[in-house]
Amino acid sequence: MKNKKYSIERMRKAIGRSTVETDKFTQGTIWPIHPSYLASILSAPFAKDFYQDFQTIKGKIGLKNTSRLFGHPSVLWLMIMRTMPGLKIIGLGKRERIKIAKNILKMIGFLMEGNIYCEDGKNFIWSKEKTGEVVQNEMDNIQNNNHAVLLGRLHANLINFSQSIFWVTNCAHREIHGPYPSIWRNKKTNLIIREYFLLNPQAFDLKLKNFPIESISSYCLYKPEVKFNFAVLNDYSSNLPLNENLVAVGGKVKYKGKEVKFNDSDFLNRLCKLLEKENQRTSLAVNKLSEKEKAIGLIFRSYYLIRNIKKQLNKTWLPPKILIEKVKKDGVKKTLSMKGSRKEKAQRFLDLYDPRIDWPKK
Repeated sequence: MKNKKYSIERMRKAIGRSTVETDKFTQGTIWPIHPSYLASILSAPFAKDFYQDFQTIKGKIGLKNTSRLFGHPSVLWLMIMRTMPGLKIIGLGKRERIKIAKNILKMIGFLMEGNIYCEDGKNFIWSKEKTGEVVQNEMDNIQNNNHAVLLGRLHANLINFSQSIFWVTNCAHREIHGPYPSIWRNKKTNLIIREYFLLNPQAFDLKLKNFPIESISSYCLYKPEVKFNFAVLNDYSSNLPLNENLVAVGGKVKYKGKEVKFNDSDFLNRLCKLLEKENQRTSLAVNKLSEKEKAIGLIFRSYYLIRNIKKQLNKTWLPPKILIEKVKKDGVKKTLSMKGSRKEKAQRFLDLYDPRIDWPKK
């Protein structure tokens, strides 16, 4: 009997739920540059590079240890979308493409506790023991309504700032997960965890060397009446306003090299102001880039996804110079058709990432 846990059809539907159903990626514009503009330049060499390194590292340390190099599930979901079109272009056979896709799904399984496709509307990454420790040791009452508003402001700032750094790959550098059913002070609650792993990378020319915030983890307990619905790639929705239904909060920030709790409203306000100021600066800097510079920036951010594999193999993660020179010489162009009905666009879009299909029809 075939193992239905690692199903390509379920993978396709999970990607669709996170992208097509929200019009993400299928819309014509994505800030600061649509990834399809780079498809003809980046897809094939990136996929070939990943495939060769993945086969090597998997053979050396095994699939489970390879999954740890990626760190968390959303990176691997993005890798499916970054590699499947290119693997078709370089002529990798259908059977091998399916094998690669299933290996990536298995790695996601190593990094998750729950349904890897989020088909149940839940994104369970942490174990009950780990979430229990957080609820028991890290949570404090909401001080007042302003405290809840500050938390909402912080979360919005984190998403915006992460996007200003990592652009369309930002979902690979954060995880938002839950809702974990929890008991806090004899009351039922739902725990949502928001983790931002890297907020001052030195890899890109964003002048973040002196930015004091390195990473942030936020823990929020909400009333049980709030119903969350998660998809893969950190997408979620809720049926009720979150600020009004926040019960307790905890969190940690790596600030100037030290781990600091941020339950205090004054410190939260300071974090928000820092993020807002830096987000404005980086966003303005990105908006001033030419289209070619944005394309080169996205190439660097794509290769950054596999930096830990490269490091394990004693290779540089930096993209091949030939790709950069090609963009400088030829520029970029749209390669994903946005014409047709919503259903037709969705079909073409999902066909790109389906390893069973050789290439989407025009």
